[in-house]
Amino acid sequence: MLLRITALAALVAGASCHAATKYDVIDLGTLGGDYAFAFGLNNQGHAVGNAQGPVVDNVRQFSNHAFIWNGNATPMISDLGNLGKDGSYARAISDSGLVVGYANKVTATSETGVETILERGFKVVPGSAMEMLPTPALPTQNMRAYDIALDETIVGAVDVTIDNAQITRGYILPAGASEPVLVNALSGGQGLVLRGVNSVAGKAVGFNQFDASTSRPLMVNLADPTVAIELTSLGGIQAQAYAVNDHSQIAGYSWNADNTKINAVVFQPGDSSNPVVDLGQLVERFNSSAAYDINNLGQVVGTARSATTGSTHSAFLYELNASTPVMQNLNDLIDCNADVSQRWHLVSAQSVNENGEIVGYGTKGNLTRAFLLRPSSDTTPPVACPEPPPFEDKNEAGSVSGFTALLALPMLFWRRRKI
Repeated sequence: MLLRITALAALVAGASCHAATKYDVIDLGTLGGDYAFAFGLNNQGHAVGNAQGPVVDNVRQFSNHAFIWNGNATPMISDLGNLGKDGSYARAISDSGLVVGYANKVTATSETGVETILERGFKVVPGSAMEMLPTPALPTQNMRAYDIALDETIVGAVDVTIDNAQITRGYILPAGASEPVLVNALSGGQGLVLRGVNSVAGKAVGFNQFDASTSRPLMVNLADPTVAIELTSLGGIQAQAYAVNDHSQIAGYSWNADNTKINAVVFQPGDSSNPVVDLGQLVERFNSSAAYDINNLGQVVGTARSATTGSTHSAFLYELNASTPVMQNLNDLIDCNADVSQRWHLVSAQSVNENGEIVGYGTKGNLTRAFLLRPSSDTTPPVACPEPPPFEDKNEAGSVSGFTALLALPMLFWRRRKI
């Protein structure tokens, strides 16, 4: 995630970081279809994600296209196109406006006309054509871009063939480079994925899968990009890292030591006395939480899930630098709409910028929508909503995925969208 703050502001933030007591919710709209998801946000307040297209003459024009939302533009939401086939997904945007993600592309066509369609990383400047990122020199299958740094270094994951075996490797693509640098797995590790990068901290972060039930969080120093360094977790069988701020604080999750709960955490590799901060759960009946982003003010965002039948997902905010840090349900910090068809339930917070703005997705009425939260000038207490209905988290293709998939512990977790 893209992060930037002055040294003076960072010092002030450490002593007096407070979230808004209330947020205004902005519906980012769609590209004419029924749903939209937002995943990335820059410091200009521009959001990116993917959305469904319209139906024309009884035909759905596309299932998912990458989009950018700019509240100062007309139209505010714009289609970023694709790489020639349906299916493009924006995941991050730099302050300069460069968007990265992944899209389906025809990579070969047989003599009989059968197409080979694989995922490829892309970059695009709004208003220009989408460009495919360069692939490794090795035989390459699917490739995704997940994040972009202030200096436009891009990170992601790619399936490559080495010694006749297909393996997943994280990659680092410096700005202007003609080929990505592949990151070697931890000792004994198999698939490796990079999810976040910060050029100020000089680090990329992600995880290494060891088998179907075991993963370890890691970081990579951009100055020595081929070597992965394992992060200290809570001691459970799975832990993963998603985003890193200027201070090398890293958002992610970890199973606890007895493997009974999945807790959102902040890894702090520079703090030997407190290398991992356990953010806990929203309330006692919740048993799963994951942190997806952290800004330089120490504001952490993510999602949490209850352990009850018909589970409820809720977006959260955690202020690491608050005098008494506590996980807050973002649904408690917005006004409830009396009109049920317009009522929001915020499911997952995906990114937070240096202005404290947050993007993610949730339900509005009975539809899935992308949202932007802005700190409100309204000082009245939020109007509370009743308990929301269970949320069936679905991926771009419409199958059950997301946070539910986190519990399923898939081997190639990176193949699914960022939950």
